[in-house]
Amino acid sequence: MSLINNIPTSSIPIQTSTSFTAEFNNPTLNKYDFNVSANENVFILTLRKNTVYYIDRINFSLDVDETDFKQSIDNANPITFTLKSLKTNKPIFPQPLPFINYVDNLEVQEYYKSGQSNDQFVGTLNGELFQSSGLVGDVFVSALIQLNIYQVTDQNWLNHYNDPRGRSQGSELKLRGY
Repeated sequence: MSLINNIPTSSIPIQTSTSFTAEFNNPTLNKYDFNVSANENVFILTLRKNTVYYIDRINFSLDVDETDFKQSIDNANPITFTLKSLKTNKPIFPQPLPFINYVDNLEVQEYYKSGQSNDQFVGTLNGELFQSSGLVGDVFVSALIQLNIYQVTDQNWLNHYNDPRGRSQGSELKLRGY
């Protein structure tokens, strides 16, 4: 089942592509560890000021076979992704997004309104993987996150989105659409 969000057809589609890398035995012995500074606050997208962004979908994969990924999951420290605004340092999603398998067009449907000055979306990937038999010999494992985002530019829609009275009307709002 999917939720229907009404955004204007004039919205600008943006697809991002961000890579994160883990090295075997560094810093954690016998694991591929994404919990390193190189995977924190990685640039994803420059945001225009006073603009609404609708994050529609997310895709996740590694540069290894999905079966090898599943066999390597560390349940105590699974792979998670956090998206946030660089200026506010606040997460866009209520909780980090966990990945226990590859995802293709996972609906996340989140709105974000940028502030009075230019900003950036940045992402952090955390978690660890064991070295399963399929990963023996691989020194590095890279994860790829892709976001499908829409930049909403229609002024009538933005006026309705920004109107606190419009947001309190429930069903008429159509998830902040008009």
